[in-house]
Amino acid sequence: MRVAIEGLIGAGKSTFAKLLGECLKTNVLYESVSDNPFIEHYYANPSRWAYTTQMYFLYNRYSQHKEESFVLDRSIYGDSVFAALQLSQGLMTQVEDDCYLLHQKELMSVVAPIDFCIYLDTTVDVAYSRIVKRARGFETAIEKSYLEGLSEEYKKLKKCLPEETNWLRLDWNLDRDLEGLKTKAAEIAEVVRLVCYGHIYIKEDGSYML
Repeated sequence: MRVAIEGLIGAGKSTFAKLLGECLKTNVLYESVSDNPFIEHYYANPSRWAYTTQMYFLYNRYSQHKEESFVLDRSIYGDSVFAALQLSQGLMTQVEDDCYLLHQKELMSVVAPIDFCIYLDTTVDVAYSRIVKRARGFETAIEKSYLEGLSEEYKKLKKCLPEETNWLRLDWNLDRDLEGLKTKAAEIAEVVRLVCYGHIYIKEDGSYML
């Protein structure tokens, strides 16, 4: 089973990925943030470090996709959302973006498609408030305008996914306590199983009905 969790910075992907992985009894592979040697440089000087950071993330995600079964805290497909934003905001040049896309195309051609992409859908205000609340040092430089751009780019993600990937969209604006998150993770794990067995189908808008 290959599942990817996507969403804005601050949406709550890591926590949900951990709980879903426990329900599905599979490995959870987290986004390389705390051990990323470029991330603090990027937030301090985005135009200098955007391409370097983006390439680091791309190859890190590629290595994660080579696993047989997983729940991913952001995927190689979601990585393209950030690259597109870097280009649109002038943080990467067209030449750098072309180079990134060339590498991405080669890597995506040799990884197995993910079975599910679960998008945690939050407003920019909610994501920003959660970023402020968790107070990671390097994230203090993130502005709402960056999240707004990211939100717009994420609207294009579904079209970038492999045809066989199931797209599931969850309204993630409600602040749930741990028990509430565990309950939701168990529900989504059941949805994943039922879709795999062909017992239910996900609607075009990413919603489902049990």
